[in-house]
Amino acid sequence: MPPMDTPTETLPESRAARSARLRREAVDRTRAWRAERRKARVPESRDADRAVTEAAAFLIQLSTRKPVLINLRHLFRVAVIVLVRDGYELMAARRAIGTRLKPRPEHSSALLMPSIALATNDAVAPPKGGSWTQADLDLVRSLPTEIAGAERHAVGN
Repeated sequence: MPPMDTPTETLPESRAARSARLRREAVDRTRAWRAERRKARVPESRDADRAVTEAAAFLIQLSTRKPVLINLRHLFRVAVIVLVRDGYELMAARRAIGTRLKPRPEHSSALLMPSIALATNDAVAPPKGGSWTQADLDLVRSLPTEIAGAERHAVGN
């Protein structure tokens, strides 16, 4: 007979213990993935978002024109500069900013806000916990024309 302190068989893992173990393993994998990316000097999406926000704020501060127009090329380049300043590799910074500024499929959906091709009010999906105001819908519908007019005016001056 084996001694009492030596288990002869393993007890099955409880659901709670299994869930906790799986969460810990996922956290450890994410931590390792982030450490690898930091070591390779590759920004995460949140870093790119922060850089785009900082670049937009910088360009708005420089603007003397009303309404403020931001050149996408300048936004891209300043956001990349922000990431490189913060220690990220240049090509990785360019890829990250390019990915964040790419057109998104939801912006072409007639049923989602904001959209380039917004449908009638009844067809637009409401926000979580409410409904769109008419002012919100009107603004999104007017932006393509308003931006195109502002761009034509800016080029003419």
